[in-house]
Amino acid sequence: MRYNNGATDNYDSNHIQGYNNGTNYWGHKGRGNYWSDWTTPDNNHDGIVDNPYALDGDGAQDNYPLVNPTVPEFATSIIIILWIIATAGIFLYRKL
Repeated sequence: MRYNNGATDNYDSNHIQGYNNGTNYWGHKGRGNYWSDWTTPDNNHDGIVDNPYALDGDGAQDNYPLVNPTVPEFATSIIIILWIIATAGIFLYRKL
């Protein structure tokens, strides 16, 4: 998340960017979320902040906060598919 709940690039416990009510999942396959106020330290340079990001609510945390925002793998595939469709559409339109 980026700048949610009044957050900036500097961590402030009064502006936690996520809330957990016990039903949310904050990580998948060893990757969590990007929090704009929680991007260091990453001493082993694996792209995951070395300390969990604390969330408001039931005391949950994101155990794998990301150093940089990323585009999900499926989104990249969708972009490629849409580009192919658009290119094919332009080609077919020009043939008419």
